Amino acid sequence: MSRGATTQQQRSRPGPAMHRLGQALLGDEQTTYPWLRGVGPDRSRAFIALPSSQRATMLVPAGNRRQQAAALSRPDSVSSRTRRAGYRVLQRAIQLGAGTLMAPFAYQLNPSFPSIIDHVRSGLAVDVVYAPSTGPVRPNQKPVGRLIARRGNTVGWLKIGTVGGTATLVRHEEAMLRYLTTILPSDISIPTVRLGGPWKSVNFHITEPLERPPGQPDFDPAIRWLAELSDGTRKRDLVVASQAWQDLVERSRRCLSREELITLGGVSRWIEAQSCALGVIHGDWSPWNRQIGQRHAWVWDWERCQLDGPIGFDVIHNAVQVSLLAEPGNWHAALRNGAASLDHHASALSLSERDQHVATAWYTAELLVRYSETTLKDQTEIAAIRRQLHRELATHLPDTTLVRRAHSS
Repeated sequence: MSRGATTQQQRSRPGPAMHRLGQALLGDEQTTYPWLRGVGPDRSRAFIALPSSQRATMLVPAGNRRQQAAALSRPDSVSSRTRRAGYRVLQRAIQLGAGTLMAPFAYQLNPSFPSIIDHVRSGLAVDVVYAPSTGPVRPNQKPVGRLIARRGNTVGWLKIGTVGGTATLVRHEEAMLRYLTTILPSDISIPTVRLGGPWKSVNFHITEPLERPPGQPDFDPAIRWLAELSDGTRKRDLVVASQAWQDLVERSRRCLSREELITLGGVSRWIEAQSCALGVIHGDWSPWNRQIGQRHAWVWDWERCQLDGPIGFDVIHNAVQVSLLAEPGNWHAALRNGAASLDHHASALSLSERDQHVATAWYTAELLVRYSETTLKDQTEIAAIRRQLHRELATHLPDTTLVRRAHSS
């Protein structure tokens, strides 16, 4: 090998400082994000890691300044004035070429991804690059990111389901987005599917960017939108008749341990005998998945949507997510806050005490199943979460005070 070739190869490898920076941004990327290949010499397909305002890290193309700047989240979505100013400075620095400083620390997508990007370019008839995002460890890690044209404008969001569980979620979300456009009121905007379906061994869909004004979501006004979301589909029925509940039970048989199944079985015998308020639920109602205005709501990420889920589920989930931001890992406190939030908003959603207990037990069971359906190679953190959720689910067994109160209501 020539000396020049050796020098070029050495330049393509990150030094210790850049590797530490990468670990700080992404953690153990090859374990947590198996769709990343790690450092490689092919700069035409390289990505650099940049911080984002939405609890995530963006992987942006290493070569195009405009595309790098466009991949950063909107500064207006950051609540702190100081952080918002910082993001604007960072975005301007990237436009001026600061991204090249991180070029020695670059990641590449697995070999199967470049070909699907070529497929996307052909389907959209636009030359785009893909800027995937990473974030906190979640049970269903999958590539999600922006499609950015050469001029720096975002033309869509691409979500890819690479294995059984994530492929099902992506396929389900595409179906839900197409159906919801026919039943949702006009003052609730959701992403429009531009392209999607199966492709080789994966499922994918591309949605158009959801245009929304700047501003921070505020949960209290959002209660109105949750009530409106389920208004046209609301009904009262036995839990056992719900397709959403039947799907949950079926999923649990494929992923829960014997001990977890025994606990869920005990809860199921009580909950399936109850009637409760059912209707459309979003399934992942969190501050980062919506933008709420006085007369309009913009909501995205519908892969967990159900047409006959327990009304109140979204209230619990929102409070749980907010609580976990304040106290990461404290699921007991988070679920307690979720139940308290549902109690606070029960009258606005016309929910009885029994409805609340059913929704809380159902939600806890759903969380346990979600975290058991993980696709991650390193399941240490997921296993710890499962143990906590299993203990919380056990509090809903029929011999507990909580459920006895529900029987007497």
